[in-house]
Amino acid sequence: FPVAAIAGGGVAALLIFLNLDLYRFFARERGLTFAVRAIPLHFLYYLYATAGFAIGGIQALQDINRPVRGPSPLTPR
Repeated sequence: FPVAAIAGGGVAALLIFLNLDLYRFFARERGLTFAVRAIPLHFLYYLYATAGFAIGGIQALQDINRPVRGPSPLTPR
């Protein structure tokens, strides 16, 4: 688990560094407390966006192998 904790901390530090301008904007506009409280929510956004992308990609790959039945909805009549 120590390796996972170090890797997780590194990823968190990298995400904070890459989004530093956004967090500075939050601190300037709404205060430091707001900016610090927004960071976990921003991480949650990254988590569910990645999960949605992965689920959509898996479903798209499954649809590639599914046979098409009937006329394609894209063909003109």
